[in-house]
Amino acid sequence: MSLPSKHRLWRCFFSRASHLGMLMAMIAATPAIAQNSPTASDKSEPSASASAATSPESLRVQSVGNGLIQYLNRFASGQSLQLNLPQTQTLESQLGGAVRQHPEYQAALAQREGNQQGVKQAWSTYLPQVAINSGTGARRINGNDRPGAATGYTVSQMLFDFGSTGARVSAAEARESASQSGLAAKRQELAFKAIAAWHELFRAQQQWALHELNVRSRQEMADFVKERAELGGSAFSDVLRVRARQADAQAALTQAQFRLRSAQANWFEAWGQAAPGQVVGLPEARLKSLESYNDMGSLVRMFATVQQALANSVASEKDAQAQSSARWPSLNLELTHAKNPYATTPENEFDRSSLLVFRYNAYTGGADFAKTEQALARARQTAQEAQTEARKIERMLSQTLAEVDNASATLKARQMASGVAADTLEAVREQFAFRRGTLLDLLKAQEDLFYAGRDLIDAQVDTSIARFRLAWLASELETQYPQIGP
Repeated sequence: MSLPSKHRLWRCFFSRASHLGMLMAMIAATPAIAQNSPTASDKSEPSASASAATSPESLRVQSVGNGLIQYLNRFASGQSLQLNLPQTQTLESQLGGAVRQHPEYQAALAQREGNQQGVKQAWSTYLPQVAINSGTGARRINGNDRPGAATGYTVSQMLFDFGSTGARVSAAEARESASQSGLAAKRQELAFKAIAAWHELFRAQQQWALHELNVRSRQEMADFVKERAELGGSAFSDVLRVRARQADAQAALTQAQFRLRSAQANWFEAWGQAAPGQVVGLPEARLKSLESYNDMGSLVRMFATVQQALANSVASEKDAQAQSSARWPSLNLELTHAKNPYATTPENEFDRSSLLVFRYNAYTGGADFAKTEQALARARQTAQEAQTEARKIERMLSQTLAEVDNASATLKARQMASGVAADTLEAVREQFAFRRGTLLDLLKAQEDLFYAGRDLIDAQVDTSIARFRLAWLASELETQYPQIGP
């Protein structure tokens, strides 16, 4: 059977012959096509190189996006991308020092020490007060100027003041308690900020690495489409379309670099040192079952800032009580002993006195009343501030519990989405290699894979931060990290 020529094959396709005739014509044409193709000995010919270049392997379509796929597979399995950067750091070894050297913690510590001295100052009113007097000058006696020096001392003891001193002592003790709670609150807050800074730096580093892989993947795509266009397999508009996507990926990489530098700045604020080249994974918050956090009232009352606000409210109430008692009279014992420089006989060389002193501010122009009203207003203000703080912490607890409760399902969905996106890209690549898909499908699949990876990183970091936020609000950070404790 002779092989059909090109014209005979064309006529066979467009004649009214049966489908069987068309099929037989195609089968007959196949050996002719194979006979006209270059052999292994003709690889040096231009036609042979063009044929090899148009093969899927040479066009590298099967390798487009491999970096993204491998990265997501590792990240979904809990292995963060190793950036091969120096100065790695672990959380447990540095957290305690980062909290204690922070200026906010040092300021809270100084405030507590000041309030401790305030308690001693308030208690000192119960003790005798001794004053030494000394002076020199001249005194005119019977028309004569008589110079001389006068010395002496006075001892006074408060006997009764209608409870004003007791109220001031209670106010000082309440302020000391508030500063103690404030110190604990600041310690836990700074610990959570340091942990959050760790997470944000991890997020920024991994997102930066992901954007690097995305730029590389877009570059692979651009090289592939350009080579394909040079061989006549794609239009020049396809090259422009891919270059536009590549420029967009480069712009996103620039934004990722900015976010990395911002995370490094936040790290310095929280840790007091330059950010490491790479943080080692994400720490794990050890939480109890979520049902144990349903008693909101107990958790709110235990939280340090709420205790601080309640103590400040008590201090303001005691201040108002002390100011109100100060409007009443006070009774004091005063003993005076002074040397008389003008004595003429040894018997009157010293002046001595013992007095019960009754003091009462009969009229002060309304100042005492105004001070009392100010103290009462301050007491009402701090009481409302304590309730506001309690409501805020309860709201944060409710929101964080809901976030932690939903985070696991969200993370699983993101992991599934990244896996599906990776499988989709592999399938579209294979279809495109055999001319069964469009360039738009390939670009969209690669873009979807990148977005899935970005969302997966955010989901994992957000889940971990939410768990640590719950540990912070439940006052459990010091249990997990005792090195930040008092």
